[in-house]
Amino acid sequence: MKRYLIITLIFCLFLSLFGNTNKVNYIPLMQYEHLNYGGQTVYSPAGGLLVTGSNFQVIGIYSNYHFKDDLSNSYPDQFHSLDFLAEYFRGRHHFVSLLKSESDKPITGGLHTFQLASVWGYEIVSRENFQFVLGSGIGISDFGIDMSNGKPLPLIPLPLIRMKSNSKWFNTKLDFITGPNFEFIIAPQKQIRLKGDFRIDNLRDERDIIFDLSGHYRFFSTTSSMGDFAGLAVGLANNNIAFDLAEKDEIFDYHYYSLYSELDLSFLKISGAYTFKNREMYREEEKINFDDGFTFSIQALYQF
Repeated sequence: MKRYLIITLIFCLFLSLFGNTNKVNYIPLMQYEHLNYGGQTVYSPAGGLLVTGSNFQVIGIYSNYHFKDDLSNSYPDQFHSLDFLAEYFRGRHHFVSLLKSESDKPITGGLHTFQLASVWGYEIVSRENFQFVLGSGIGISDFGIDMSNGKPLPLIPLPLIRMKSNSKWFNTKLDFITGPNFEFIIAPQKQIRLKGDFRIDNLRDERDIIFDLSGHYRFFSTTSSMGDFAGLAVGLANNNIAFDLAEKDEIFDYHYYSLYSELDLSFLKISGAYTFKNREMYREEEKINFDDGFTFSIQALYQF
């Protein structure tokens, strides 16, 4: 119950600070994912809220992961994920706060079960088609750095690096706070376009390079009176979901590649995928490979 109270208080704080913006949009979202690999089944319901204004956005998402069959090493069969991001813009100043926790006991399980960061950046280059932001802040977590008394150093400095460029044929976006995230779109104004999304959270092996490459066909052009609200996509993704257990040094990951197709109606997204090279990893050392499988997901959102 404590973790839900913390998220609620953070939401209320940012809404009270920025809620007087001229126009505020509230977008609740719900998602359900069903994953099957090698006989194992994972049920993943999720829910969240996106709040946007002219100079801020706040998003919070809670996800639950339930494993039908028992995991090895007597690991729990249920995990939780909390993701919170708040961004506020004032002139060239960028303020970003984030909270991320993936564990059987998120936040309450100890310092190693969450990451909290708050950073500030200044827009050094501010042009219509190119922006570059540089800044710094602090992060709170167990970063694997021990103090002289043997306890983890809970607070370290973090960078904020942001770069965004837009052109007729190529859009790019780079974000770096706790790790690098890179996105691109080729032919963003065309009905047929290519998207890519890459990030790195760890540096253990090649499966830590998380990516999503997809080709998209939009039913209507960006200049159409219908608007660019619907389309189809096919893609290849590398998925890596990791949980830090409340019990110290116990880490559980499951990885899979997926070939997927998606129907995107903006307010509703339905996707299905064939998964391969499925594996579970315990304590970042013990790896168990599984047969191919499939996944299905549906996401719905509505703007108030």
